[in-house]
Amino acid sequence: MGKGRDIESFEYAVDFEDFRWKILGRPNEVYIAATRQKILDGIGDEVVGPKELAETLGLDHENVRKNCREW
Repeated sequence: MGKGRDIESFEYAVDFEDFRWKILGRPNEVYIAATRQKILDGIGDEVVGPKELAETLGLDHENVRKNCREW
């Protein structure tokens, strides 16, 4: 997160890799992308609801429900 008198405030998700900072993107976009990938990896051949999927994957039920609805 950055703030300044002469600049607009900003916030980015970053990762420190190979002794360099790497900008991953906006925090909400990075988190959603990671959550969606985890959901896709967790979906098997069974038909399950978002609540059961969230419990199985250890994710927040509301996040899973919102992500599934957006697809």
